[in-house]
Amino acid sequence: TLNRFFISFATMFLFYLFFLGYFRKFTAVLVTLFVFLTPGFLWHFAHHHYQMAGYFIALSLLLIERYCRGLFTPARFLVFLFLTLVFFIFSVSINVVVIIFPFLILASLFLGWTRLRSSFFYTISASMAAIVAALPLTLAFMDAIQVSHRIDASFISETAYEKYNAFRVGLGMITQIRTGGGHIDVALYFSLA
Repeated sequence: TLNRFFISFATMFLFYLFFLGYFRKFTAVLVTLFVFLTPGFLWHFAHHHYQMAGYFIALSLLLIERYCRGLFTPARFLVFLFLTLVFFIFSVSINVVVIIFPFLILASLFLGWTRLRSSFFYTISASMAAIVAALPLTLAFMDAIQVSHRIDASFISETAYEKYNAFRVGLGMITQIRTGGGHIDVALYFSLA
């Protein structure tokens, strides 16, 4: 569809700008194509609740990298990263947020040669602030979809808690637990996209 084309083009452009900070133009284009052709990246575009994941990951990495190079003031960096992460939370499933936020925090350590302490602190601060800012809408969304047709139970009912213990829910945030029919056994995404 048309929106997937624009999202993929914008995502590839952001990754190109990010890689251009470390490689020559041809190599940056080649590495960007490698990113584009990974199965996970292509899979995101086929599922509506993941389409913007790559875009916001690339934008976050680019913001961190540009701040570490001194191209952003701390206040601008914090505001832009916060807004990017809030939109990221609203655009993807909770699984992606749980995996990517620690990755971005670690990336701030590896990209922050000259501004190591501040990039790490600001990335953690922006991440926590984005989670807090998105929490009311996320809770309202979860309340609006009380009954899950995937697990045939309410998220707050005894049936759901008996059927899905904390270990399986935690495991489902990292990997997909499947039933015999091929459907995801743990319904964890609360996408607002």
